[in-house]
Amino acid sequence: MICALVPVKSLSAGKSRLAPVLPDKEREALSVDMLEKVLDALLLTGRFHWIGVVTDDPRVEAVAREREAHTLREDGAINENRSITYGSRICREMGANSLLVIHADLPLVTAGDIETLISTGGGAPKVVICPSKEGTGTNALYRTPPEVIPACFGPGSFSRHVAEAAARNIPWEKCSLPGIAMDLDTPDDLENLRCRPGFSSLAPCPKETWVS
Repeated sequence: MICALVPVKSLSAGKSRLAPVLPDKEREALSVDMLEKVLDALLLTGRFHWIGVVTDDPRVEAVAREREAHTLREDGAINENRSITYGSRICREMGANSLLVIHADLPLVTAGDIETLISTGGGAPKVVICPSKEGTGTNALYRTPPEVIPACFGPGSFSRHVAEAAARNIPWEKCSLPGIAMDLDTPDDLENLRCRPGFSSLAPCPKETWVS
């Protein structure tokens, strides 16, 4: 049994680093757009017995339900690792053998990326770590079994996840996938992505400026 977990901040608190270039409503719409893309990619694989969104925002819960995902309410200001630990325990208690934790701000993720990640994770115990574009963070973590190492997301999380696996003699593998590596956090990230087709929540760009 394979489960997936997507931790999501309150829409009003998310993507604060984009505030200088994007009004509140547009930031919230962008966050919803990216969450929908991530959930759609998970669903398209057909590999997950259960997909859950951990959040304290009723609007995020509504988006999750529209995508046939389950919701886990985390009351109060969300702490990512606390929320992931909570969700991981729920998945283990449901009988999950493997758990994918994936960020909600991956605008280029595809079902193929997720299929590749799952295929890399064969065998138990094992940890697969998908780094961020900078190589220092973790944008997706695939653990077999679900709590074989603790969640250590945040700045520098890639090396912390590696250290946790090494300390427990758990085999681990790095899986670099462009669609998972590309998160959207800064104005520069937004500028690189806003002229791509398919981002309905962003201001339109002339077609001749699209980048591949």
